[in-house]
Amino acid sequence: MSTLVGEFGTSAFLPTTQSDIRPMLKNSLMLHAGSHDIKIGGEADRIWIDDRFGYTQFGSFVTFSSSPDEILDILTPGGRIANRFDAPGIFMLEMGNTLGQQRLGHAALYLQDSWRVAPALTVDLGFRWAGQFNQLPEVDNELLRERVQRARFPFGQVDPAYLPDDLSQWMPRLGFAYAPQGLSRQLVVRGSFGVFHAVTPPVFFNAATKAFRDPPFNLPVLLPTRQPTVYRQFLAAGIDLNHHRVAVGRANSQGPALPRLLTCSCPSLAASARFLSNSSLVSRGFQYQGWSTCSRDMIRSIADTTSG
Repeated sequence: MSTLVGEFGTSAFLPTTQSDIRPMLKNSLMLHAGSHDIKIGGEADRIWIDDRFGYTQFGSFVTFSSSPDEILDILTPGGRIANRFDAPGIFMLEMGNTLGQQRLGHAALYLQDSWRVAPALTVDLGFRWAGQFNQLPEVDNELLRERVQRARFPFGQVDPAYLPDDLSQWMPRLGFAYAPQGLSRQLVVRGSFGVFHAVTPPVFFNAATKAFRDPPFNLPVLLPTRQPTVYRQFLAAGIDLNHHRVAVGRANSQGPALPRLLTCSCPSLAASARFLSNSSLVSRGFQYQGWSTCSRDMIRSIADTTSG
C-alpha cells in the first residue's frame, strides 16, 4: 500500500528474479618504439539475462490523503470514514507477462600512445571506439505495432520491431603529465580531456522488448471505474472490504478466475488471460491501465483471489 506519508507491505516491484551470464574476451598488445609506448587492444562480450519482473503483482492500494490520522482511518473500519478504502484512491493489480529475456552484445577497440616529449613532459594520446548490439524486440501484437508505426513523434516515426544498435561511440582522449624542472620531484602537474560513453543498462529495454508481445509486459488493472471509491466498487459486486482479507495471490495460481475476470469486461483479452493462468512460464498478476468499464462479475473474480 502506498500513501503520501509512506509505504506499507510488500514493495511494488517484488517478487523479482534474475539470472545473468556474461562471458568476455579481452586482449591487448604493448609496443615500445623510442620515446613512444603504444598500446593496442580490444574486447567483446555477450550478455544473456533472464528475469521475471512486474509491478503490483500482489495488488496495491494507493490513497490520496496526506494526513496520517486520515490514512489510519481509511485503513480500518469505523471512525469518520466508516468503511475501509471508502475515500479517494485507486487499486492496481498486475496482469501482464513479467517473463523477460535480454540479449545484448558489446565490442570495443582502442589505441593509446604515451609519448615522452621531454624528460619533464609526457603526453598521452588515445582513441577508443565502442558499440552496443541490441536484440530484436518480441512483437506479436501487430495491431499495436501498426498504430505506433503510423504515429508521428517529435523525433520522427519508429518501428517497434527494430531496436537499433549503437555503433557510433567515438571517444578521443588527451592527457599530459608535467614535472617542472628545479622543483621537488614529488610535484607533478597533470591534466586530461576525454569523451566517454556508458553502456545502456538492460533495464532500459524492458518496455521496448516486452510491451509489444502478446500478452504484454506491465499491464495493470486499475480500479475504481464506475464507482467513486475502491470500497464502493467492490461493494457493487457484493464484496465488503470491511470483512474480506486483502491479500492478492499470483495470477498463475488463480486458475479460471483471471479469464472469467477479463471476459466480462474485455472479451478480446480472454485468450491471453487463459494463457496467463495456465502457463508456468509467465508472470503473476493482472494489471491493465485505462479500463473504463468494470462489471460486478469482474470485481467478484478479484475478490475470489483476495479472500482467504
